[in-house]
Amino acid sequence: MNDAIEKLLVIQDRDSRIHKLTAEKNRIPLDIENLKQRIAAARAKVDAGREQAKQSEKEQKRIDGDIEAKKGTVAKFKTQLLSIKKNEEFHALQHEIQAVETEIRALEDREIEFMEQLEGIKKTIQTEEGACKTVVSQLESQIADLEKRGQLIDGQLAELEKSRSELASGVDAPALGLYERIMKSKKDAAIVGIHLGNCQGCHIKLTTQTINNVKASEGIISCTNCARILYWNPEMGE
Repeated sequence: MNDAIEKLLVIQDRDSRIHKLTAEKNRIPLDIENLKQRIAAARAKVDAGREQAKQSEKEQKRIDGDIEAKKGTVAKFKTQLLSIKKNEEFHALQHEIQAVETEIRALEDREIEFMEQLEGIKKTIQTEEGACKTVVSQLESQIADLEKRGQLIDGQLAELEKSRSELASGVDAPALGLYERIMKSKKDAAIVGIHLGNCQGCHIKLTTQTINNVKASEGIISCTNCARILYWNPEMGE
């Protein structure tokens, strides 16, 4: 194998690993943000339950206040009954008292409904608080793991980039320049092998002369279709 190509293959390996690690590193902030949103959603669910309980308690107190006010009205009407002389006025006031007492019973029934509802809400909140605590703990642990992974990747990238720089310094400038131009264009690989007579980059059939030139290691030979640099590996087959 051509010496320059052999060196460039090692550089390509470094570039491939750098690319993969960089892509993973770039995903980490997005993954962390997604986890934070899930934490916020879990907490918001608990907060919503607490707000519902708060509103239910508020409504219950309002109803209780209405009941007390109407009881006061009934007491006042009953006091007035003692001073009424006319039967018509007496019966009319009794009718009003009955109407208010009916309203009081309806309010008391509604108050009981709110009390039962509030009890159910509080039980739900207690369950959701426990679930939220567990979920938040798990998600925060995942965030910590991602942050550690990011730090590890930083260290690995620094080592790979240093290694890549050292390797590049040992390659002829024209060959390195060609490799880097192709890599910038193709993204995946600038140097590819030959398998069953095909370029492993574009999978187009190569001419016999091109294959023979690659086998003979006669300089840097490129695929006439995709322009990737070709190399020969006997283990890949004719």
